[in-house]
Amino acid sequence: MRKNPKLPGNAVCPNCNKGADGYTETEPDTKPKTGDVAICAYCGAIGLYEVDVDYVYIRRPSMDEMKVLLEQIPDLPKQVIAVMSRKKGYLEQNN
Repeated sequence: MRKNPKLPGNAVCPNCNKGADGYTETEPDTKPKTGDVAICAYCGAIGLYEVDVDYVYIRRPSMDEMKVLLEQIPDLPKQVIAVMSRKKGYLEQNN
């Protein structure tokens, strides 16, 4: 699993508007697909990828979509905490 391959386009977090230029592969040589979950490394917001041929963007899930996500991925809150914990550790080591 490679971490942080580059995303095509100019995806930004729909919550904090920070650039989302990388992602973590869940399988070798995969890229995000429409409907895949994104977790912002800056603010921890959950988004959904929308993918076109040459463009990727991230949108906020609706409340109904969020309910489905939490049913399908029960450990999603733990994944958000893990992302934010890694960021905190990185900031502490590099400041």
